[in-house]
Amino acid sequence: MSDGALASDYQRRVGECGRLLREVTHQLEHLIAEAGVTLGVPLEGRIKSLSSILEKRARKARELSSITDFQDLIGLRVILIFHRDLGRLDQLLRARFTVVEHSDTASQLGSNQFGYQSLHYILKIRDEWLTLPTFSGLNEYVFELQLRTLAQHIWAVASHKLQYKREESVPQPVRRSISRVSALLETVDLEFDRVLSERETYVLEDGPVDTILNVDLLAATLDALLPEKNKDENGEEYDELLDELVATGIDTVSKLTVLIRETWAEVRKEEARRAADDPLDDPEEDWADTLDRHARGVFFTHAGLVRNALDVRFGDRRMLDWRMTKTYLKGAT
Repeated sequence: MSDGALASDYQRRVGECGRLLREVTHQLEHLIAEAGVTLGVPLEGRIKSLSSILEKRARKARELSSITDFQDLIGLRVILIFHRDLGRLDQLLRARFTVVEHSDTASQLGSNQFGYQSLHYILKIRDEWLTLPTFSGLNEYVFELQLRTLAQHIWAVASHKLQYKREESVPQPVRRSISRVSALLETVDLEFDRVLSERETYVLEDGPVDTILNVDLLAATLDALLPEKNKDENGEEYDELLDELVATGIDTVSKLTVLIRETWAEVRKEEARRAADDPLDDPEEDWADTLDRHARGVFFTHAGLVRNALDVRFGDRRMLDWRMTKTYLKGAT
């Protein structure tokens, strides 16, 4: 295929590539949030430019019959905070997509070597997705997905800038320092996993009900006391909510439990009223989030339910004044 024919094929297909990238990104965002996996940064995606394709073909002397012969024509990068979530994402990808190819660059490194670490996938949407209008006609395409942790991403970006992707590329006097950096970044991943393990052990241990609240105990207590469907899958504001609770004297698990149980009838009534309202009546609301919660028959998040409980207990005027004062003082610092 000549450069001109390749360019024509690219222009004909680039719209479909964009549609696939957009829809797969949307589906992955939903699946990742549903799985409770924490992203380090928002999903990153790109369609390979025509100039990059022409340059790569010339460099590798490749013969092409179609632009779709490039498996990395469409690319996605998923960067996670926690190393242990890599396994969960791997299972999710294998369950939802067809894996054409898979490689783990870390497996290619010796025990005493440093280098680029990432999971690479060539994926294809499954046949059942093709029945959906948004995926119709996209059966020819595959896409590349890179999966790594934030610490691994730091190494990837820095090593690319320094052109130190492999140990052999590093000048001998610099190797000791680079090895130390690589070891530190791997330690970050290991220690974050240790933090998660210790945190879960702490929350699961049975303790006295007068235990002083912290963000982890607050999250665990609300999970136990409040409806799961109200929980914000994008993350609750536990740290800010904890400030409000402590400021009103609700500083232990037992006091929080009493607050929710004693005010629940009023809170549930307000939740039912707001859930029944037209979700687009309030122009200040995040419409996408509001519509999603409205579809689930809820209005308030866990934090919102607790703030309603505080309003019932202490008066909404007093709590509003406190929140406005706190917001003002925070903005002034």
